[in-house]
Amino acid sequence: NKPALVLYLRLSILPSFTYLQLYLPGQFDAGVGNNDPEPGIPLRNEPPNSVHWLGTNSIGQDLWSRLWQGTRTSLLIGLAVACIEAVVGITVGVLWGYVRKLDFVFTELYNILDNIPSTVVLILVSYMLRPGVGTIILAMSITSWIGMARFIRHQIIIIRHRAYNPRLLYTSPSPR
Repeated sequence: NKPALVLYLRLSILPSFTYLQLYLPGQFDAGVGNNDPEPGIPLRNEPPNSVHWLGTNSIGQDLWSRLWQGTRTSLLIGLAVACIEAVVGITVGVLWGYVRKLDFVFTELYNILDNIPSTVVLILVSYMLRPGVGTIILAMSITSWIGMARFIRHQIIIIRHRAYNPRLLYTSPSPR
């Protein structure tokens, strides 16, 4: 499937370049302002040119480097939240579906967390903790595992209620 292959290549180039960009020659540090070499004045609001491909901002930072630094941070947050969501969601979902005594507790927890808008949770957690990437990951992980847990619970219940037939497990292939 050629369109799928082209899309896959495009999608794999972006994260790859995000991390390779650091090691390309002539790249600037995203957090450091750039100064004009002769007078030592910051290169503020420079338009795009051959040195600064996207120009600079009001404190002289290279916008090309800042763009890729932000992309790296976004990929880190997305990967961390997805891993936490998978681990917590699968664990809670298996317990929720398998242990019948915990069904009421997890159902009520699901009802509470699912009815609170995630934006409110993000704002409250960022207000209570120090701003940073770890705070964003924690805030997004607090409610993101709910959907995964519910899905895993339903799959466990489907498997649990299937009729068990031991003859189907140990059948030999029929002769031709």
